[in-house]
Amino acid sequence: MRCGNSIMALVADRGFRRNLGTGKSLSFVRPRNLFHYTLSAQNGRPHSMFSLFRSQPFTDHLESAKQKLRKLVATHLRTLALKRRDGITIDAYGTVDGSKWIKETQYFVDKVWSPLLTIEEKKAVLNAGLSSVGQELIEIPVRDECARMHAEGEHDMEIRVVHPPDMTGTGRQGGKASGANAISLRGGACTRGLIIRPEPLEKILFGEKTWEMRSDHTKIRGKIALIRKGSKTIYGTAEIIDSKGPLSASELLGSVHFHGITPARLATPEVQDYKYAWVLANVKRLASPIPYHHRGGVIFVTLDEYAVQALAVQSGEA
Repeated sequence: MRCGNSIMALVADRGFRRNLGTGKSLSFVRPRNLFHYTLSAQNGRPHSMFSLFRSQPFTDHLESAKQKLRKLVATHLRTLALKRRDGITIDAYGTVDGSKWIKETQYFVDKVWSPLLTIEEKKAVLNAGLSSVGQELIEIPVRDECARMHAEGEHDMEIRVVHPPDMTGTGRQGGKASGANAISLRGGACTRGLIIRPEPLEKILFGEKTWEMRSDHTKIRGKIALIRKGSKTIYGTAEIIDSKGPLSASELLGSVHFHGITPARLATPEVQDYKYAWVLANVKRLASPIPYHHRGGVIFVTLDEYAVQALAVQSGEA
């Protein structure tokens, strides 16, 4: 059972190891089972959980459990952020491995949060869905703290690139990617971002245009990050599948539904050089915008390792 595109969703599949006071050990209780039944603390027999959704006590217990988790995450936020960075790696083929971070979050849930919960609070969390609670109160705050620490230069939050064994005996076994080597190490991961002005970017993200008009061709193809100009932040992803042009005035007028530039504006000097269409497909808006470390470039930029990893997580590639 996955919740959105987050690594945190995988924690739910590992279960919520609990004894709900029935004298029975509930090892690896899965949300799909609890969606229909929970255990009665009185007699150990299953009963329908839908009455819990209709009752105010259920809501109160869930909010109480969430509040405890909020306080714990706030207290240990920096530690969790560093654990998240160290618990996610990317190999030479561009594959992101978040298994260590998943284990860390499971440990945090089992050993730090769970002992503070009452039986009723544990039931409420399980019935509400551990995956969604973890996504909301652990994964998102910790991910945002990683981004803040990275953007403010407070700590090096770039994920570790794990190299395959060096058959010549001269290479490293692990470390941070740098320079030209960084791109080659990330294989199929999204490593490049396109800077776009706010207005056309919003039209692209809303599906109102699929051509990004430029003054020249591009040879770049494949997945890119969509960056709002001046924000140093990624708001979506897309694929460049073609580059058309130069387009004549009549062709531009006949393709307004593709590029989104009004006929009146096409006649202005402001866009007279925009005769090349970069064709976009598979456009997706990110649920949470991702900051990146800007290292030059006015059209395309090479993304830092943290941004590459964060994109992989939100895209469901982690």
